[in-house]
Amino acid sequence: MDLSTLLMSALGLLLPAVVVAVVLLALLWLPGRIRRRVRARRQQNESAGEP
Repeated sequence: MDLSTLLMSALGLLLPAVVVAVVLLALLWLPGRIRRRVRARRQQNESAGEP
């Protein structure tokens, strides 16, 4: 087993793990960001609507 096959098998194992980790992070992190942005925009609209 030479180095290139070892690297290819390591990449084959690592790549799906990295993709899954990124997707999980995005699923956990993005909803909070979107909610925060919507809440901030709603507060701006309320404060702008007050006389």
